[in-house]
Amino acid sequence: MGNPTQKIKTSESTCPAALLKGEIPSRFQSFWAIGNLDILNTNLLGVFCSIRCPGSIILNTYDCMRILHDSGVAVVSGFHAPIEKDGLDILLKGT
Repeated sequence: MGNPTQKIKTSESTCPAALLKGEIPSRFQSFWAIGNLDILNTNLLGVFCSIRCPGSIILNTYDCMRILHDSGVAVVSGFHAPIEKDGLDILLKGT
């Protein structure tokens, strides 16, 4: 049922390279994760939006989400702002 929770130690050879960058290994000995860790070795994009933004940015964001929904890029966001929620709906229709 679902994906199991797993502990990732930064000292182990199986730790994804994305978790070994910069100061991460010296500050964190381990992480907890759920799901496919291979996603950390792909292109990642963080999306953060204000609840107050101009209409032109909203339209561009919708266009961007439509492009991303089949691009293979993993999108990370809190999906709290209305535009982020709409973007999540678009992304979930893709691959």
